[in-house]
Amino acid sequence: MGGNDLARAAATLERVEDLTELWGAILAALRPHGIEHAIYLTTAPDGSDAFLLTTLPALYDRLPPPEDPFLRHCCDSYEVNLTGSAFSAEHDMLTPEAAAFVEEAARGGFRSGLGIPVRLVGSRRHGGFNLGTSLDRARFEERVLPHADAMRAFCLIAHRCIEKAAAAAALGVLTTREREVALLLAEGRSRKECARICDLSPHTIAEYVKSAYRKLGVRDRMALARRLGG
Repeated sequence: MGGNDLARAAATLERVEDLTELWGAILAALRPHGIEHAIYLTTAPDGSDAFLLTTLPALYDRLPPPEDPFLRHCCDSYEVNLTGSAFSAEHDMLTPEAAAFVEEAARGGFRSGLGIPVRLVGSRRHGGFNLGTSLDRARFEERVLPHADAMRAFCLIAHRCIEKAAAAAALGVLTTREREVALLLAEGRSRKECARICDLSPHTIAEYVKSAYRKLGVRDRMALARRLGG
């Protein structure tokens, strides 16, 4: 199987709206290409508001998601990185805690992988995918590495679909009016503009904003925009 299979699989992701179903479809598309584990992780610039999808949830009992070495060292460019204990010799910058995290991942079956950034440091969020296998270095370089470019293209589309599905899920907890106001704020509109557009009083807008922030677990406009995929 090659890049064409991933391209066809990527096209089907666009039609999946439920986040849980989407994550399952992403894993299913990658599995025939040797990918046994996947991590999708993004955070705000200060490390807050981590968004995590993973086949190895217990891994983050050891290290909080914002401390994941992928976030710390692999998101300054769109270059695909070689990750996992099979490539530890190339990553002497890792702290003892980060190195232990990598070894714990290996015990869980993630020995070699591709770190694929989809948002870079300096944007509202940064992070991406870390795709793992249980292969040793030689077999990984033979079987998986040749498909890195196709997997990167697939992950960029999958990322867009995840953000869309996550935003829809977040909006689903809001009332119609809260949703309208939240989307306007996320677009950069002021509360005064929201009041004019919605034909509501500033006080009513403030109440909708307060309620939307509480339901979405955010404290300001920037966090709101990140939560809604901005």
